[in-house]
Amino acid sequence: MNDPTDGTRRAHPPVGELPSNGEPPPRPLLTLGIDPSYVTEHWSVCGSVADFVALFALHGRSRELVTSASTVINELVENSVKYAAPSESRVEVVAWATGDSLTVETRHVTTPHHASRLRAALSQLRSTRTEEVIEAQAEDGEGSGLGLVSVVREHGAQVGALVAPADDGPNATTGDAHVTHVIVRARMELDAW
Repeated sequence: MNDPTDGTRRAHPPVGELPSNGEPPPRPLLTLGIDPSYVTEHWSVCGSVADFVALFALHGRSRELVTSASTVINELVENSVKYAAPSESRVEVVAWATGDSLTVETRHVTTPHHASRLRAALSQLRSTRTEEVIEAQAEDGEGSGLGLVSVVREHGAQVGALVAPADDGPNATTGDAHVTHVIVRARMELDAW
């Protein structure tokens, strides 16, 4: 757990913009494409993808770190699959590891409504203590953001998102003007493990 008093991990890392160490990311270590329609019929696939990515990217690292990373990746994959626009046929999972960090992105196309909710959840996380977010979101039945709170609070990840209209976004794949490209990035500092 992320206990800021024990000195082993950073207290709640930043939330909001795409986290980075200030340098452009290296060439991806791994890129996977997922068909959201298949996963929604077989939700356990999200966990399998997350386990694979964590094991692959963190080969030889501690079991505790791999398990924590898998949990973070699973949250990103589930959200991307859950909120992918019906017209979109692909969710991408991209990972790269450096000596001191693991960065994972999910990329998908979503509706403007879901993009707005993601922005609101990240904004709330950025400006509010996580305990207050948990209390406020516990009653929200649709996309509460509690998974993102867990990623930040319990696993020490920095989380951010880039949201762009389909016309300006990366990898425009549909002609639907009512979709938005979303990249959600989580970055974990490995030196804390």
